[in-house]
Amino acid sequence: MRNGTTLTRFIIEEECRHPEATGEFTGLLTDLLTDLLTDLASEEMLVYTTGSGTHGFILDLTIGEFLLSHGQIEIPKRGRYYSANEGNYRRSDEPVRHYIDYFKEDEETTGRPYAAVDTGSLVAAFYRNLLKSYIFLYPGDTQSPSSKLRLLYQASPLAFLVAQAGQYS
Repeated sequence: MRNGTTLTRFIIEEECRHPEATGEFTGLLTDLLTDLLTDLASEEMLVYTTGSGTHGFILDLTIGEFLLSHGQIEIPKRGRYYSANEGNYRRSDEPVRHYIDYFKEDEETTGRPYAAVDTGSLVAAFYRNLLKSYIFLYPGDTQSPSSKLRLLYQASPLAFLVAQAGQYS
């Protein structure tokens, strides 16, 4: 049985940058061409984009190759789940607490209340986020004011996959 989740990001340098691109951050975004997500839970899945759509591949252990299982993934406009570390709820800023409370309110037009699902890991939850439109938050709190997501190798690559699947991150 496999457990744990890994995120591997591959950046492929473009031979020619956009002529108007300047600065390190712009250069980084220009270089984010390919992102891979490997979810090592019950199955191995590779989520891939080259900048035109997001595609999912499942590892077929009988032949040792990834096969296309989800072509042109589109994240649903509305989901029914959210993921947040509610163990830190009391230490969260008031706007964050209000946002979490909002998910729990009954409201028929939005489909609330949403179900809480917390894996404790963005990468572990991302596969479900991608296919079922989860809301994931991992804000800072009074004990750790900075969010714990790493922009360069967690948030940016996954945000790129989300954008290529038609949603916002």
